[in-house]
Amino acid sequence: KLYGGDFPVYPGEVVILQAPPKSMKTMLLQNWMCAFKVPTYFLEMEMSPRQIWSRFVQIENGWNEEQLREHYRSFQNGQDNKFQWLQVNYSPISARDLEKTIMTLPTKPRIVVVDHMGLFQSNLKDPNMKVEEASQAMMELAVKQNIIVFAVSEINKSAMREGMGISSTKGSFRTAYNANKLLSLIPRRSLTTGELEALDLRCEANRERENLKVRLTLDNVRITHETFADAQVNG
Repeated sequence: KLYGGDFPVYPGEVVILQAPPKSMKTMLLQNWMCAFKVPTYFLEMEMSPRQIWSRFVQIENGWNEEQLREHYRSFQNGQDNKFQWLQVNYSPISARDLEKTIMTLPTKPRIVVVDHMGLFQSNLKDPNMKVEEASQAMMELAVKQNIIVFAVSEINKSAMREGMGISSTKGSFRTAYNANKLLSLIPRRSLTTGELEALDLRCEANRERENLKVRLTLDNVRITHETFADAQVNG
């Protein structure tokens, strides 16, 4: 519904978001969580608390960086009251400990976000096997606890050269198989400046029948959308 379409995500499902580096994957997930506002456990193993919370506050209030700075320069607080639905953890854990951690929370989340799969602690040395282990643990968590898991995944080297598809997620085919929905986020950059101008979000695989294909536009840290048809008409 965020994008004017019909692409439901059900409890018990794992949704993997794959994209190249620096494609605003985390920011997109933060936009989704601010829109949903349901009990959420956000496992952030890459960015600092300052970066994550600055973005969340900007997204929620529609602020730019200067407005955020001005808010805190004037010694105003009270932003935490807007995020009673959210718990963020910055400590890396093993994928196998994820369910145990969820069960110790005072409020059971409806959504778990993992940013990103490759940063789970593991005794496995092979990076692909680590991601496969993570995907298996997330699938078991989603099914057993009847919650939704969103996870960010890096893509393999061939996808960097040839474009993304169902086999682009790092790890074996088992990683993609464990996901109920596999989404690709494709950055569109200016040919003159190289700056990110838009993001294309498309569904590569879905165990249900619905499809998703939208162009996302950037407004500071807020990510909105226009249809591909509109994008073509507008050039």
